[in-house]
Order: sequence, then structure tokens, then C-alpha cells
Amino acid sequence: VAGTALNILESSPETHTAATYQISKRKLTQTLRESCLPKMLCEMAARPSYNLSDRERDLLTLIKSTTLTLAMAVAPTRWHFAAHMGQLLRSGDSLSGTIGCSQLWPQCPFSSQKLMQLSSKVSLK
Repeated sequence: VAGTALNILESSPETHTAATYQISKRKLTQTLRESCLPKMLCEMAARPSYNLSDRERDLLTLIKSTTLTLAMAVAPTRWHFAAHMGQLLRSGDSLSGTIGCSQLWPQCPFSSQKLMQLSSKVSLK
């Protein structure tokens, strides 16, 4: 579903109807929210901080900065869970974290690099 939606979004708008485009955009946005964002956070947290871009580091810092205060009041969010799982999967092997994150969120067909590229194209409201 996400791959097809992405293909439609990346193609020229003249090649499909406005309704098809909106449906595909909605499906892609839902897939990104439900499985791809957690996977991306997990993969980023699994990598050493010196391997992260400024944007990735800022995103993880934002998630981690709310962890302690929010965790005391309510159950952790999926974003906190994803970042925490990435930290747990971190090891000396650079691939073990990303493989583990892919197994936790198999519905998301995108790599974290592709997700960061998509984040500039899709509004996650």
C-alpha cells in the first residue's frame, strides 16, 4: 500500500485524478504515522549519535527530553517506545539495530534515510 501510494505521490499530478492522489496521500500518511515514524525513531536511536545528522539528532533530543516528565504521568507513547527499543538494539554491529527495528515494524517498507526524505514531502498533522 505504502509503495503504491508513494509512486502516485512522486509521479506527475496530471497522470492521475485528484481523488486518487488524495486517497494515496492519506494512505501513505497513515502508514508513516503508524509504522514508519516509530521505525525511523528506532533506527536513529540504534545508531551512535556521531552518525546522526543534525535533524535526526534534534528529533531524538526532542523525544528524549519529554520521556522522563511524561513517563511519570502516563504510559510511554509509541515514539518513546520506538526510541527506547532503538537504544536497546544498539550494539557494536551497525546493522543489528536497523534489522531489529525492521522486524519490530515490518509494515514500513522504507529505510530511515528514505523516511527523512519523505518527511519534507508529506505533512504529518
